[in-house]
Amino acid sequence: MLVTPAAPASAYVRYRSTDGCPYGWRMRDLPITGYPQGLAGLDEGQIANAATQAALAWSKGSDALGSCTDLDLQVTMQSLDVPAPVAKYDHQNILVFRGDAWCPDPIKDPANCKDAYALAITSVFAGTKSGEIFDADIEVNALKWTWGDLVTTPDSGIKQDLQNALTHEMGHFIGLDHTCYMFDAKHPRPVDNNGNPVPDCSDPTLSDSIRATTMFASADPGDTSKRTLEPDDQQAVCDSYPIGRPDPMECSSVGNSSGCALASPPSPEASAGIGRSSLWAGIASAAIALTLWAGLRRARVRGP
Repeated sequence: MLVTPAAPASAYVRYRSTDGCPYGWRMRDLPITGYPQGLAGLDEGQIANAATQAALAWSKGSDALGSCTDLDLQVTMQSLDVPAPVAKYDHQNILVFRGDAWCPDPIKDPANCKDAYALAITSVFAGTKSGEIFDADIEVNALKWTWGDLVTTPDSGIKQDLQNALTHEMGHFIGLDHTCYMFDAKHPRPVDNNGNPVPDCSDPTLSDSIRATTMFASADPGDTSKRTLEPDDQQAVCDSYPIGRPDPMECSSVGNSSGCALASPPSPEASAGIGRSSLWAGIASAAIALTLWAGLRRARVRGP
């Protein structure tokens, strides 16, 4: 039985290609290799547990999704002495912690400087037309932010909950966008699965139900609510990766009369685009928040 959210109807947002196809993986068993080096404050076991539980939240092994999807995110952790690799398009899905190089070289390589207030960034490499995802990498900002397990050891100060952030990033990993829109002149406002324009993140009248979704764009220190999926997030998995669909890449194009069902994979090297999204720390000042929202969706879809 599919997960059925309570009224009103669920609303989730998927990245879409230039042809209107939603981003998605052809594979259902998705490996992720984690590199715990670079994260202070948590031991290997705690980091591994946070990553494993975050992946499970979106997988068939969870109580909420087992009857509607066969998607399975599988995390394998390396030891602490293995250095974290560079996040790049190499068909290797990685989870890494950046404790010393969130902006490696701001002068020579400014494109690789991440937003300072981003808690984590997920880079999704997909066909610019098909939307097929070939690679996705998650990078956690261990330079700016302090991390912990805030269920085992609550903290009302400045710490962020690692599992909370990773669950959100795993949503980007499978092709989901935020449930609110940060204005970006380069990218049009997306629509949700019901065809409605996504509301502004900075809108003070934004509903509590949208703020509660795992794919909402920000998290306050101490927040653990994104560890579990809301009905909207659950429906996104059930609709995007349903049991029994032979080709999860089949799609009905939105606003594109040519359609976009994919008969065979294109050359990734020729058609890879990049979607880069992040979870932001909650900002108390609305004025600061409005400034920061604008940079969040940079490079969401672009050429290789």
